[in-house]
Amino acid sequence: MKNTKAYFFHGLESSLPSSKVDVMKSLGWEVGAHPMNYNGRQPYKTALSYVSEFQPDIIIGSSLGGLTARYMSTYLNLPAILLNPAFSFKNYQVDFPNDFGQFKPRFWALLGENDEVVNFSQNKLEMEKIGASIFVNTHGHRTPAAIFSDFLQKNLLEIETSVIK
Repeated sequence: MKNTKAYFFHGLESSLPSSKVDVMKSLGWEVGAHPMNYNGRQPYKTALSYVSEFQPDIIIGSSLGGLTARYMSTYLNLPAILLNPAFSFKNYQVDFPNDFGQFKPRFWALLGENDEVVNFSQNKLEMEKIGASIFVNTHGHRTPAAIFSDFLQKNLLEIETSVIK
């Protein structure tokens, strides 16, 4: 099986390095990531250029990075793993497109039922609307590396099979 290439977007108040990147690398994945300045000039457009250059098989994002991953995946037709995606931040001052793209890629969502930043019930409903495979754990907004690792281990075959081109 070919090595999976994943691109990771951290959240608004997070940064790199990230333990989530370490988890993916421990699986033998090639991982791209760059520091996201969500308050900077054209963060989405900048991210899109990095992703286009890296050419990943899958996009992974946490919080506002999850929202970024959702937008990007619907324009690039790439599957995405969304970790407590911040859909309630849709109107945050980021240069996101006005609407999601035309593609309907495969989504997995790992949600923390004790999320203190993003409303869990609304997030779950949003994930159901897009047909995501939803996995719920007891964590809060930040997804611990151990929970992310466990999620990937349990879904690895399905995820890697879906990214084979």
